[in-house]
Amino acid sequence: MGMTPADADLAIAECEGPGDYTGILTAEASGSVPQVPKAICTNFNVPLTTPAGEPDKTAAKLLIDAGYFCLTEAYMGDNPAATPDNLNLMAKKLGWGRSQPVFGVYNAPPSTYAPWASWPGADYLGEYVL
Repeated sequence: MGMTPADADLAIAECEGPGDYTGILTAEASGSVPQVPKAICTNFNVPLTTPAGEPDKTAAKLLIDAGYFCLTEAYMGDNPAATPDNLNLMAKKLGWGRSQPVFGVYNAPPSTYAPWASWPGADYLGEYVL
């Protein structure tokens, strides 16, 4: 996040573990993140959840208070339980009002996501998309 260009329109940080999380907060504390819409793209790994998989609202609150929206890694080809509904429920448990899925269509064709066609979503690594 600290290397986001000053003229960026938005900034999205990966948040898949403690290193990513610390990097985001360090960049925020340094004042080097431009004042643009910001989001994390996350799989809700530690520290957003405990090692037992329970939500850690304290960790999430720091990101929410810094203005980060929540994009969820709905990569069902790797984790069939990572549905937009399940991930949105976790985002809400953590304190976000809502989330937006990022559909990882590698290892899963777009038809896998048909039940969530009404969700606004982004596509990540869509090798099946023509």
